[in-house]
Amino acid sequence: MPTDALIQQCVAVVPHPMIALTPTFIVQSVNTVFCQVFGVQTEDAIGKSIFDLGSGWDQTPDLRRLLEEHLPQKGAVVDFPVLLPIPEAGHQQHTVHGQQVRDADDGVSAILLAINRTEPSPSRREEERFRRIVEATNEGIWQVDAEGITTFVNDEMAQMLGFTVEEMLGRPPLPMLAGESQQFIQQKMEARRIGVRERYELTFLKKTGEEMHALVSAVPFVSKEGTFSGSLAMVTDITERKQAEAALLESEQLHRAVLSNISDAVFITRLDGTFTYICPNVTNIFGYTHAEVMAMGSIHALFDSNRLPNRVFEGREELRNFELGVLDKQSQWHHLLINVRRVRIGTGTLLFTARDISERKKAEAALQEEEERLQFALDASNMGVWEFYPVQEEVIWSAQAERLFGLKPGAFDGTLAEVKALLHPADQSSFEEKLEGALRQQEPYQLEFRVLHPSGRVRWLVSRGKTEFDGEGHAIRLAGVVVDITERKHAEQQIREAKEQAEEVSRLKTALLANMSHEVRTPLTAIIGFAELLWESVDGEASEMAAMVHEGGVRLHRTLNSVLELAQLESSTRPLQHEWYNISEIAHTTAQLFHHEAHQKGLALHVDIPATPVRANIDRGALERVFHNLVSNAIKFTRHGQVVIGVKTTPAGVEIWVADTGIGISDTFLEKLYEPFTQESAGFSRDYEGIGLGLTITRQLVSLLGGSLSVQTQKGQGSIFTVRIPPPEAGVQTRAV
Repeated sequence: MPTDALIQQCVAVVPHPMIALTPTFIVQSVNTVFCQVFGVQTEDAIGKSIFDLGSGWDQTPDLRRLLEEHLPQKGAVVDFPVLLPIPEAGHQQHTVHGQQVRDADDGVSAILLAINRTEPSPSRREEERFRRIVEATNEGIWQVDAEGITTFVNDEMAQMLGFTVEEMLGRPPLPMLAGESQQFIQQKMEARRIGVRERYELTFLKKTGEEMHALVSAVPFVSKEGTFSGSLAMVTDITERKQAEAALLESEQLHRAVLSNISDAVFITRLDGTFTYICPNVTNIFGYTHAEVMAMGSIHALFDSNRLPNRVFEGREELRNFELGVLDKQSQWHHLLINVRRVRIGTGTLLFTARDISERKKAEAALQEEEERLQFALDASNMGVWEFYPVQEEVIWSAQAERLFGLKPGAFDGTLAEVKALLHPADQSSFEEKLEGALRQQEPYQLEFRVLHPSGRVRWLVSRGKTEFDGEGHAIRLAGVVVDITERKHAEQQIREAKEQAEEVSRLKTALLANMSHEVRTPLTAIIGFAELLWESVDGEASEMAAMVHEGGVRLHRTLNSVLELAQLESSTRPLQHEWYNISEIAHTTAQLFHHEAHQKGLALHVDIPATPVRANIDRGALERVFHNLVSNAIKFTRHGQVVIGVKTTPAGVEIWVADTGIGISDTFLEKLYEPFTQESAGFSRDYEGIGLGLTITRQLVSLLGGSLSVQTQKGQGSIFTVRIPPPEAGVQTRAV
């Protein structure tokens, strides 16, 4: 059974406020830290009720309620927040960790209370920094909603249990807990609902089926309306520590109560540094076994003695939060946070606690690197960052933002008035209007404006931002970025000028084509007509010459028509009239039109259509020209064999094809097939007449009809051109013809 003296010794060495009470809450022992923090004297406190320690202690109803409800119960170990009185500072938030000390008859002989000041939550400006640190921490973070469903776990938590984050999200924690822990956590979840914050141990089941012992610190989430919305737990894997604790002497009940939740390495030494006590979890930091560290004999052998101040071993000074770097057994570097206190336990005089803060250092370094990377990106993209606080009418700029506005670093006075003074006069009213809209209507802020540099230069900037509002809908901060877009504005101006020039050229081209249609096509029609009359009226050489004139005129007329039609298609001035037509009939008409030409070349011309009519909603003139161009090309480039015109209905609409056994197309020419004025056989010695516009016009007409044109070909074996026309869109009104 622990003696009162042993209780007093243990209370005295703890580096934070600690007090020992009887089961009726009478003070048995307090340490000096408690007295310093709460402004009481040891001799005045001993024998008094904890509620009679001085001014303010009688005004702590939450402390009395929680102590009376929980700590007299058998096995109670509880953490709870409470407001405690601080001299000249009023009541401040603290966290109390309560633990029973039981005697040989299993009765409560004492209650130990360890008290820590609760630090305020990070500000909103630090929320992102906190999130990154959470992701980098070696502690597991687990969040559930009000129904007990997992809404967030960090990577460390998932790795602890051998799952992926995705496997854990959306699932309740119960299946991942051992049987007794399942019942226990259900009770604790009810405690969360009434606002209780607690720390306790659970046994988890890994994905492999192994057990993992963990220390869980759980806090509830309560909305502003007071409704419970879930809870957050920090989970620490203490499996190895639990195994080490099992080896401790069970009779050292007080020792376990004080050290059970300590993850730091603890050493007690004499003034010369020789060990009198080493905590079992020293292996967690240094990699050495307890026996190996004990064999070293002295803390000088474990630490770098050159970096431990000699004044500590002279007993003249204590160390608080002293950082030290050491190498573990595997030569891995660790950053430690060291605290040294004067103690009187057995033959020991100095109490060392060493906390491994390597992960925290890594997280801080990663955060600093991320901030440097962000700043580098902002500098590289010529982007400035700004914030505006409407209540204080304060503007905060980055150095890059100052440069963008033409100011030297540090020259900006931080007022909205100076920002407006730097704007181009023509943009000031729109700037104010956009700013007021962003602050009032909760809409994102984006505005392009000009600034007048002190040098007289005018630069274009674009500013984008988002407003942050308080719970009552008042704007409290507007933050965003500003970017120089002067070069883009110059480029846009050049594009506008080029567009205007192109439109003027297009207008001139349209006028030229209109004149060509009138000034060339009209006399050319007369030439063709008179040449045909002369050809039929004379004989001999004169007849042959008239025939040549007629043929040349027809070719020139055909060429002119093709050029004019292509220009009309490119200028999007060709009108279309969609109506329902029998495509089979158009195919038959085309075959009759080219029957004589095919017969003269000794080619067979076939039509492959189904027995029932194939109907489509199209512009007849456009489709007839498509048929005409494809069949004309097929006959032109086929020396022997046949040409087939096909039509059929498919689930995707109507399919038309023209197949021939002609010369085919080479693979190298396919990519130029639809380019205007191109033929595979070119030059004055080419084998076929034409200017290379037929397929260009055909594809544009098919596109206007909403269809597609494709080709299958093999050099020397022939080609198949296929036109696919989809059905009309739902709701389109058409007329049958």
